[in-house]
Parts: sequence; C-alpha cells; structure tokens
Amino acid sequence: MLNSIALTIQQIASETPDKTAIIVGSEKCSYGLLAEMNRKAALYLSGKGVKEGDRVVVEADHLLSYVYIWYGIQLLGATFVPVEKNTPSLRVKEIAEELEANTVITLSAREDLTEAWSLEAIIAEIEGLEDTFKPQAPKDDSLAEILFTTGTTGKSKGVMVSYSNQINIALAGIETTNIQSDNVWLIPTPMNHAAGLRKVHIAMAVGSTVVLLEGFRNFKLYFDAIHKNNVTSLYLPPSAIHLLLAV
Repeated sequence: MLNSIALTIQQIASETPDKTAIIVGSEKCSYGLLAEMNRKAALYLSGKGVKEGDRVVVEADHLLSYVYIWYGIQLLGATFVPVEKNTPSLRVKEIAEELEANTVITLSAREDLTEAWSLEAIIAEIEGLEDTFKPQAPKDDSLAEILFTTGTTGKSKGVMVSYSNQINIALAGIETTNIQSDNVWLIPTPMNHAAGLRKVHIAMAVGSTVVLLEGFRNFKLYFDAIHKNNVTSLYLPPSAIHLLLAV
C-alpha cells in the first residue's frame, strides 16, 4: 500500500481498471474511472490555486461526485474537511474561518454562502478537463483529514488525521475485518463521519467494492441494495442493528 488511500486507488486502477469501486443507487464507478476523476478533480483544484496542505471544506453526500472531489483533494496532498449534509451556512463559515480554509464546496449554490463553490456546477468542468495531473506522494505527517465530532457532549471539535494515520487505520481495519478484494461492502452512514469514511478507505485499500446508501431507515431501499448488488459485508452501528431486529 502507498502512503495515501488516494494513491492506492491509482495503483489499483492501473491493475484492475474495470473493477467496480463505488455504487450509489443505479450508478456504478470503476476503479479506472474513479482514479481518472480523482486526477481531474486534483487538476481542477490546483488550477484554482489549491495547493498541498490547504484545507478544503466540503458538504458531504452519497454521490459519486462527492467521492471524486474527496479523493481529488487528497491526491493533491491537501486536507479534506467534510461537513454534514445541510449544515447551516453560518456553521460552515465558522469551520472555514477556524481552519483558515480558503476553499469551501457545497452541494449546490447557496445565496447566504456566495464564496462557496457549488459541486453541482463544477463537476461538469472537472469532467471536461484533460487527464494531465501527475500525482505526488504527500508527506506522511501532513494532514489528510479534519473530521468534526457530532458535538453530543459539547461543541463539535475537529479531529486531525495525518496521511500516515489514515494508512495505519486502514491497515488495522483490514486486519480486523479480513476484508478481501471480492467483498461488496454496504455502508449506510453519513459521509462526513469517521466510521463511514474509514470503511470506505479500508475497501479502497484492498480494491473491493463499496455500496453507499443514505441511511438505513428505508428498509426497502436497504434490502434492495443488498440483493441487487450481492452485498457480502455490512457496516452497522448498534442503533441500526436495533432497528433491523425490530422489523
């Protein structure tokens, strides 16, 4: 494994480009396409002045475009800062100011956050770029992610994760779960929470397939996703297990 998950995706894509990496609803993305879109996203960000070490705040969602920008940021050696979907603009501004982040990406344009880029708007530009970005390995001790806690016991806090931390967490997860490249892992958690993000990292590190689902309260969608995608592994927090057992 290389020293970042984003670089590991590039390596896996060179070996098995047609293998399915991410599934969201009826959309599928191969490792080859994921790696290409990560490079294009990194190129776009670089062209806009984002550089290694910069913090980029991104509104999270279960979208392929979100995964493209997520690993594109990390392919650039910048710091990915996901915030919960529909986080109020005032809170997004507070986080950006606290982290001295010059770049904020929301899912769509917001009238009360005009400085933010709309992912909905920029994804077409990213797709249209020439694939010319040349990835470089980030410094092991540089920040890969800043993940904000839920704030259930006080004000939410940013937890810093270096690139070396990210790899070590993934390696520990691989050892714990024994995940293999032929696994299909359903992850129905928010895409700004450490639990879900780390499960995606683990899956990408071994070249398996991830199915992203927005929550598990719609049981029809949940079980449909399992059957349609031949899911072999589930990530379920205790609250989800309780709900499923009550069905």
